[in-house]
Amino acid sequence: LKSIDNMGIQFSNVDDRFFTNIVLSQTKPPTSGTREVKEVKALSMTANIITAPQVFRNHLDNSLEVFIQDSSLNAYLIDQNFKPLWSIQLPFKIKNHVFQIDYYNNEKLQLAFISGNSFYIIDRKGTLLPGFPVQVSDLKTVNHFQVIDYDGSKNYRFSFSDDRGNLILTDKNGKVLKGWGSKKLESPLSQPLFHERIGK
Repeated sequence: LKSIDNMGIQFSNVDDRFFTNIVLSQTKPPTSGTREVKEVKALSMTANIITAPQVFRNHLDNSLEVFIQDSSLNAYLIDQNFKPLWSIQLPFKIKNHVFQIDYYNNEKLQLAFISGNSFYIIDRKGTLLPGFPVQVSDLKTVNHFQVIDYDGSKNYRFSFSDDRGNLILTDKNGKVLKGWGSKKLESPLSQPLFHERIGK
């Protein structure tokens, strides 16, 4: 940005349509620094990583751990020393965000995510919780997934929506809540459902 000399913005209104033009002028290319990259720790994978690494907190010692998935569809939890703690083979690429939750409300944390149309909750040892994965069969293709905790009680609700505007809300066991069985909207959601509390 420091190498940009001039900038111009133009707004136009033609037949009730609005247009915006932005022009940036740069006479000299930006100079890149010659700082040396120092490798602190490294991990070699047998396949390419296909998800953005997500960092989570270990509930036992408060250390940081990284969750990733590779192109062979294996998901890994990696400790602070870059050693894989476990891996699990999944049927599809993980969609959207991976959430860290306290499913049993006992300060032991798990990971919740969607792979294909299946909903997974895995503990920190890489073991599926009883009853999971849950198939989200009411939707053709899950586009958005969200964890909702109305009052911080850990009595979670999970929302799922697809690319056709269908939306469902389940309890923490993946059972569809009354009145939320494949609720049809006029168009697909542009973002996951979320809960907002205003005042009391």
